[in-house]
Amino acid sequence: MTQSEHAPVLDGLPVFDNHHGRTEVWPGLTVDGLAGQPKVFNSTELMELTGQTIVDDFQCVEGWSAPGQAWEGVPLAALLAIVKPLPEARYAAIAAADFRVGVPLDDPSGILLATRLNGADLPEEHGGPCRLVSVGQACYASVKWVDRITLTDVPPEETAREIAMARNAGG
Repeated sequence: MTQSEHAPVLDGLPVFDNHHGRTEVWPGLTVDGLAGQPKVFNSTELMELTGQTIVDDFQCVEGWSAPGQAWEGVPLAALLAIVKPLPEARYAAIAAADFRVGVPLDDPSGILLATRLNGADLPEEHGGPCRLVSVGQACYASVKWVDRITLTDVPPEETAREIAMARNAGG
């Protein structure tokens, strides 16, 4: 049997004590960098832009999974249409404080800024009001409490994997 056949299957996402990247008060979602019209989105604006649902099994490198999670939110492409990336923008650094992943902008179709989970507003313990969801990505790339998207012309420095692995190792 494989490890995945022994992995716990959960009814929903677990809640962790480590809240790396979580601020006392969510400052909004700033989209800046190589953007023609940089903008700060508040939670009301993000809820109004919510228009896509992704249903996917959430699988963690720690060995557990939560099948059939229904994420609703704002497609990255919709935010990009508002901020109008400059022609040289090739990547987005998506972050909560210093917890950051990079995504190429050549095909943003599978990338969602989730505002709802399983039919309810995204709870704070699961990254609300704004969490990155990208089908097929490692669970640590599902950045909770996203507060900044910076458009760049070079691949951004990614910190999410290193921070997550240190947390998993007890560091």
